[in-house]
Parts: sequence; C-alpha cells; structure tokens
Amino acid sequence: AFMDEPGSYLLLTRRYVDTEFPNRSIPSIWQSKPQADVIRLAYFSADFCNHPVMQLMLDVFIHHNKSRFRVYAFAFHVDEKDPVQKRLRGYFHDFIDVGKLSDMEVAQRARDLGIDIAIDLMGFTRNARTGIFAHRAAPIQINYLGYPGTMGASYMDYIIADKIVIPE
Repeated sequence: AFMDEPGSYLLLTRRYVDTEFPNRSIPSIWQSKPQADVIRLAYFSADFCNHPVMQLMLDVFIHHNKSRFRVYAFAFHVDEKDPVQKRLRGYFHDFIDVGKLSDMEVAQRARDLGIDIAIDLMGFTRNARTGIFAHRAAPIQINYLGYPGTMGASYMDYIIADKIVIPE
C-alpha cells in the first residue's frame, strides 16, 4: 500500500509468496477431460456477507448464465443469520462451507468437483486463504477485486483489473 514502484512491489510480493505460500501443486494433477457442457466456476472468500466486495459482486452472481456456468461459492466463514449471505446462497449451484478444512483439503474438494476456474476474491487481505491456490484448486486461477494488485504467485494465472489498478 505504501509503494509506488511496480518492479520493486512485484519483487517483494514474489519473495513473500515464495516464503509464506510456496507453490505446492502436483505438476501432473490435471488430466485432460472431455469438454463439459458447462464451465465450473468457483469463487473463494471469507466475505460472503455484508461486505464491500460482495456489494460489488452481487450483480455478477445474479447475472451468471446458469446454462453455461455452474457457479460455486467456497466460503471460509459462514454466518447463517447474515441477511446478505442468505441472499447470496441462492445465486450459487452450491454454497460450500470450507472454514474448518485445511488449504490442501479445500483445493482437493475443488478438484473433486471438477472446478475449471477458481477466482480468489481476497488476495492478501484479512482472513485470506492463499494456500488453497498454492495447492492448485483449479486449472485456471484468478485474482480479482478484493486485492487490487499482483500476488506475485506463479500459481495465479490471471488478475482481472483495469488500467487504474495496472497502468500500462
């Protein structure tokens, strides 16, 4: 947050990830599979509740094309009484409480479900579970919205951002 030099920032985040969340994926875990009729898309967050990220994501969840995508929520924190979480649950094929599972178990659960694309909505924010992605939860892993910057991790394949977050 206090650095305005992109090259140095990238170097520091790479060092941090290599130390705290090294790549733990097994190189040959992905086998080719027949092309499915739907893409299995999973969002990972501790903030499926009344939180700014969910306020921004609500329309995305509402408007997913359910005939082309099977959408999952992997929730690190579940609050049955939270009204926003109650509403959000209806927008997912499955809302999965993974709060008590290890990072490796969560990644394995995603692989068992055949998740094609895993979207981390937290990055390096409070209650994040970066280790899940270090264990390779899906063939494609994306950093989006909750942490607007590079994670410096080889296992994060994409970041969804605009020219404000990532200037040319």
